[in-house]
Formats: sequence, C-alpha cells, structure tokens
Amino acid sequence: MTMQRVSVIIPFHEELTLLEKCLAALEVQTYPREHVEILAIDNGTKSDLAPLKSRFPRVHWLEEKRVGSYAARNRGLQEARGDVIAFTDSDCLPAPTWIEAGVRALDALGATIVGGRVDYLDPGRPLNACEIFEEMVFLLGNQRLLVERRNIAATANIFARRDAIVRVGPFDAELMTFGDGAWTMNAVAKGEILRYADGAVVQHPRRSTYRGVSRKARRVAGGKLVLMKKERTPWRVFAWDLWRYSVLDPRTHLMPFLRRGIGMGRRLELLWLAERVSLACTWEKIQVHLGRRAYRG
Repeated sequence: MTMQRVSVIIPFHEELTLLEKCLAALEVQTYPREHVEILAIDNGTKSDLAPLKSRFPRVHWLEEKRVGSYAARNRGLQEARGDVIAFTDSDCLPAPTWIEAGVRALDALGATIVGGRVDYLDPGRPLNACEIFEEMVFLLGNQRLLVERRNIAATANIFARRDAIVRVGPFDAELMTFGDGAWTMNAVAKGEILRYADGAVVQHPRRSTYRGVSRKARRVAGGKLVLMKKERTPWRVFAWDLWRYSVLDPRTHLMPFLRRGIGMGRRLELLWLAERVSLACTWEKIQVHLGRRAYRG
C-alpha cells in the first residue's frame, strides 16, 4: 500500500470526555504516526481545553466560531495537508486499524470516497425503547445501506481523496445536520465514486434517552428542511414533508410493530416515543418554515 499522508478532522462542541477517548484511540492506530495529522476543531466549547491540549500535543487545535459541525469541518479542510482526508465525530471510537483500512479501501475499491462501518457500543445487550428507535429511524449503524442504496455516508466515518474534495467543494456550512448526506449525494452526482468499506470501523455510543433521540430527530428534520428551502423546492413537496412522519402519517404508528423480537409492552413504549418525537419534529419544521434558524441540539 502506498503510504499516503492522512488528515483526520474532528469537530467538537463540549463533551470533552468523549473527545479524549476518541483522541486516545487515534494515538494507537496501526497506520504510521508520522503520516497522520489530527485536526480537532473547537466549535464553541466553554470548558477548559488546556488539559486535553497538554495530553495530546500532536493534535492541531483549531477554532471555528461559526455555529455548526459542518462549518467546523470546513475549517479543518482549510488547514488539512493530507492526500486523504478522514472524518469522524468526537463521540466515536475508531478501531486501531481504522485509518489503515480506510486508506486501503480507497485503493482496493477504486473509490474517491468511502464510508466505513459504524458499530454501536455495547453490542448484544437488551435495548431500551430509545435505542431501538435510534436503530430503526437513523440507520447510523447501517452505513452499508446508506452508502449502497442512498449515496449517503455519515461523517462519523468517511475517507475521501483530497482531489475529490476539491472537485466537490466544502460542506454546506448553513446546515446543522444532514450536511454529510447532502455532500456525498452531490459528490456522486458530480461523478465521484462512493463505496462502502466494511473493514474501516468506528464505534458510536447509543442514544438511550428521549432527549438524545429527539435532539437528533429535530436536527435531521430541520436540516433537511433548510436544504429543501435552499434548493427552492416546490410548495407541494414542502407540504408533503410537513405531513411525513407526523402524527397524521400512518407510518408513525406502524413503526413500532415492524420490529421483531420484542413484547407488546416495548411496542407501546415505542409507539409513545414515536408520537412524541414526531410532534417535536413537526414543530421544528414549522419554526424553520417561519424563518427560525435550524436547531443545533
């Protein structure tokens, strides 16, 4: 394998304990350390970063004052010097072979962009209603499906050649979420080759509370609506989107009964959760329609 220089870009906003674990995982990568630069972009953290900076002196610490993880990623892209750009999130734990596998996949698959595997932490244990909802709705743990069927890859685990990023351009900094999906779909539309890399693995914590899943759902709902407004989507499509996954959409009430292997009590919990989240998302869409900035979470 040709030894290419790799830039790892990690935006963060608070949650420094998770960031510390992520950086520690990057310290033990099998890819040669001298060919890796790590860029951590602070996007409005109020906590003291001095202890982390002292522990990880190899990290390039940057700051982006504009609110949003995609603005922070763009800041990292401005400074990155790698032939390959790798993205992950501050709450992810890359496997020791993550960088090596991601770079190899770009060559082996003839790709300009690859989305790697995202596993959940604590696999195999019984899941609560929020964790089941997360698996069914957000599909983060099914990056293969997102890549192969929807031309979407989550920035929790993406590798891209520098020249591909130059051709496609930066992320849409106005989006609070779904900027990664919009970027990869745009990349494929422009002729870039997106493939799935099962061997490049990161682990992501589960969202186990209503607050966690509702924040994620609101970010996705608002982010997609902002994107639709930028693309001057016809009003009929806006009306359909407002109805979709609301309490008026039958799929909201059917979703809990599509999950196999759970009892009626858990299904009723899922039903109640789905209805609460749908109301939160509908309210988010209405506010964005009225001109409010999309929810960051």
